[in-house]
Amino acid sequence: MQKFKRIGQAATEYLIVIAISLLFLTPVILMGNNAVVDLKRTTDNVVARDAVDKITDMSRIVYAQGVPAKITNNVRFPGSVLSTTVSNQMIIIKISAGSASSDIFNIVDFNVTGNLPMTSGVHRICVEAVDYGVNISVAP
Repeated sequence: MQKFKRIGQAATEYLIVIAISLLFLTPVILMGNNAVVDLKRTTDNVVARDAVDKITDMSRIVYAQGVPAKITNNVRFPGSVLSTTVSNQMIIIKISAGSASSDIFNIVDFNVTGNLPMTSGVHRICVEAVDYGVNISVAP
């Protein structure tokens, strides 16, 4: 009987040590998780800014050359895109920033029209000079 009592006591002590270890590790795991979430938000923000800047640069080049200038290039879009807008003189990508949202945009000196994809990944974007400004679309 004494032998079983010692085995039970050892198992209980082992469980207590494991529980205390998990209590100490929980804040470290939570901080690591928060760091990963912050890194994803920052990465999405940088990717969206790069996409808007690249499309803006392509638009300015095509507009300066005039009709029938056309550029097709690969542009990477982040995974947290909520919406995209190309109208008037603005190119906007709205991304999710946790519980809020963030608008990444550029303004140009000419009229832009068209649409941009809302899915993540690399897309071929076609920028073409037209009579009224620049048209931006997803290339086939």
